[in-house]
Amino acid sequence: MTATDDQQRPAPPPWAEALPTPEHTLPWWRSTKTVLPLLLLVLLLILVVFWLPNQISAPAVTPTNTTSPQAPSQPQPALESPWSDAQLAKQRREAQDILARLLDKQQSLEAAAVTLWAEESYNQALTLAHKGDELYRQREFDPAKQAYLTAEEQMDELIALQPSAFAQHFEQGLAAVEDNQSETALSALQIATAIEPDHQGAKDAYARAQVLDKVITLVKESDHAIQLSQLTLAREKLNQAAELDGQSDFVQDKLNSLAQLETHLSFQDRMSQGYSALQTQNYTGAIAAFKSALSLNPKATDAQEALTQARNAASQQTLNSYLTRAQNFAAQEQWAQAVIQYDKALKQDNSLVKARVDRIKAQARLQLDTSITEFLAKPNSLSEPPVFEAAQQTLADAQSLAQPNTKLAQQAAQLSQALKWAQTPVTVTLRSDNQTKVTLYRIGQLGVFDQQSLALKPGQYVLVGSRAGYRDVRKEFTVEAQQEQTTILIQCTEPVANG
Repeated sequence: MTATDDQQRPAPPPWAEALPTPEHTLPWWRSTKTVLPLLLLVLLLILVVFWLPNQISAPAVTPTNTTSPQAPSQPQPALESPWSDAQLAKQRREAQDILARLLDKQQSLEAAAVTLWAEESYNQALTLAHKGDELYRQREFDPAKQAYLTAEEQMDELIALQPSAFAQHFEQGLAAVEDNQSETALSALQIATAIEPDHQGAKDAYARAQVLDKVITLVKESDHAIQLSQLTLAREKLNQAAELDGQSDFVQDKLNSLAQLETHLSFQDRMSQGYSALQTQNYTGAIAAFKSALSLNPKATDAQEALTQARNAASQQTLNSYLTRAQNFAAQEQWAQAVIQYDKALKQDNSLVKARVDRIKAQARLQLDTSITEFLAKPNSLSEPPVFEAAQQTLADAQSLAQPNTKLAQQAAQLSQALKWAQTPVTVTLRSDNQTKVTLYRIGQLGVFDQQSLALKPGQYVLVGSRAGYRDVRKEFTVEAQQEQTTILIQCTEPVANG
């Protein structure tokens, strides 16, 4: 150990001789080298006080000769004081009892690092204890006892102050941690953990104080990264700080601020994407971007307005698309598709007057187109008067609307030709056996014949033959327009069995 170390080490209190220390440092009344002689001295005192007077006889009394020369004076024996000795012994025992309690309290206070939070008061108690030691060595046991008692009272006061001292330093240290004052925090919490080493809150706070400087450094590095727009790096730094001190409100506030900044930047980015999509008429993309922005900030009025604008534009775009397709279908005379598109447009906006009018026109043309198509699909039915009249009316409507070189013009021409053919008879030859009576529905009875030619308009016909003793026959046939001459045989050939 160097001289510097000796200078820095505090001198032991004067009464520290009473502590259980190595033998050469103990006070004279506790050292093994003095205890045995002391015991012997006490035993000798007892012998002198109680046993020796009974063994010594009273001295002989000699008359005093005033004229003769005096004999040399002899030393007088010490006077016995058993009562006083007993009182001294009692006072010494009391002083020792107080001293034992004092030592326990001293150990308790030193275990609580009393010199860190009440050094002056503690030194005053030590001074009184030292004074008691001096008085004890002078065999002033009662004053020594009083000095020990006063020192004990002062130590009791310090022990009573220990909880408040802990609370004061703990609260001070915790506040310093929250205020990022590492030096103050370390000093206060070091004392708090010394007073109550097992207090978990104090230990946790002290651990936080020990890493506080590192946490502050990481936060500063995060702030610098944010200034450089390096948000990923900034979050990494704050996460490292949170790992060091997960209880730090300071770090948590920084993390929250960074999250808000990230959200704000993401919001702005999505708004920019939305506006860019609007400019390119990508309304679907714009709506998606503005919705995403609103999910980050539902109260953002600019995002709500932009979303409304994008939806309106998308709606108008869709509406225009329906109307454009309807007009294209109408131009191509695809009336069924045109009506469908007009219906979609009017469902989206029923106030479109022109679309409503155009839809009526398209529906009428669709009905005309459907009628003509049906007539042309069944040309043979045109020979029937009701069908023929309806077809003529349809033809008149078509001819009034048809433009040259249009589908309707072609349909009108086809229907006109079909009506002509429907009124042009076709020659049909009927053959029989001259025994079968023949009837042609819609025409009448033809009688019996071998062969007969008829001029029939296109359509469906039914021949019925009957002959006595034979089963009737029935034959349906169709006369097609522009059909070549055809022959049909009808006769009864199957006899009827007799009862």
